Amino acid sequence: MTSATSRWGRAAAVGGLVLVGALVACADPNKPESEAPSPSEDYEDVQLGAAPVDASSTEDPDLAAKQAAAQEVLKNVKDRDPEEEKKKLARSHAISEQAGQQLAKGQMQEAVQTARQALKVHEQNVDAMLVIAQVYYKQGKFELVHAVTSSALQIDAKIRTPEETSRAYNLQGFAMMAMGDEIAATQSFKKAAEVDENNAVAWNNLGTRYLDAGDTATAMSCFEYALQLDARFPEAHLNHGAALRANRQWEPAEAEMRKALELRPNYAEAYFDLGVLYLDADPFPNLDTTQRLNKAIQNLGKYRELAIADGGARPGRAASAFEGPNAPPPRVSKDRADDYIRVAKKGLEREQRRIEREQERQASPAKPGEPTDAGAGEPADAGSEEPGDSGEAPPDAGAGAGE
Repeated sequence: MTSATSRWGRAAAVGGLVLVGALVACADPNKPESEAPSPSEDYEDVQLGAAPVDASSTEDPDLAAKQAAAQEVLKNVKDRDPEEEKKKLARSHAISEQAGQQLAKGQMQEAVQTARQALKVHEQNVDAMLVIAQVYYKQGKFELVHAVTSSALQIDAKIRTPEETSRAYNLQGFAMMAMGDEIAATQSFKKAAEVDENNAVAWNNLGTRYLDAGDTATAMSCFEYALQLDARFPEAHLNHGAALRANRQWEPAEAEMRKALELRPNYAEAYFDLGVLYLDADPFPNLDTTQRLNKAIQNLGKYRELAIADGGARPGRAASAFEGPNAPPPRVSKDRADDYIRVAKKGLEREQRRIEREQERQASPAKPGEPTDAGAGEPADAGSEEPGDSGEAPPDAGAGAGE
């Protein structure tokens, strides 16, 4: 999915991975122990707001009566005392703050119950809606995530804050990614960054979308801007390193990936990306082939160790869709790591044979007519057999995913 608890836990709205001013360049510098029961049955009783309807548009008298009643509710909402509404919304936000804290601890059922209480105090509390949407996301109910975030975005902009709007678009973007709609996901992430330009997570996640599309220049500007907003954002450092690797800037890429590890020790994806960097970077400054490939194996092995200990792989690169410092980081496949390790080991074997032949040639000068090229007849080095790029996407988010 990272940054400070206050930003992740309550306000980070992004989708790390608009349209105005950020399409050509990213910004102007001036991410439960057990699955909780579904909250859907009870949540359906909570009104998220409704659009006015025309009671005369249906011939069903019962439906027409319900629609007329809905319009009366909306009229009553408009007629409420503004000062009293502010007080109610403040009380509701105090409750939804507790729900967010419960969600950060993995207490999903409790978080939903508390968020529901907040909505009973004030039915237009966007923060409470987003807590429930995040639970749906954790449960893999992505269509419900889209429905709830869409309802949240229909709340009057005078009530809905830019932070909440950005969070809603960010979470919606992760849901669209999970449903396979990459274009809609990118549009949501753009909007998340557009409505809250100080949302570092949003810029990071937007950068991942450009990086996946091959636009490394724009991706890099997004990551750099995210790091201006939050210099201690490990996902942004890692993604910036991935963009530098794509530009074959080996040493700067290595520095950024190691910065991510400095900020988050045991950051599995950072070890993975470092492993791929050493596998890919031929030659790497101040490392011979054997040293380079051994570093690749070492870092990929560390990734596997951490991924297994953490319970397996989770797809994605964007910051986690969940806001909170304890959000699970995105994962790449352990099988892919195994593929890279095999490639590196084959490269080491070839390099060892090359060294042995070179030593034999030095001990026994070649006879006239024999080839003298030490690498003659040998396949290319391990880097050319790389089984694919490591930077395929998630939101959690930098991501690491994170909503």
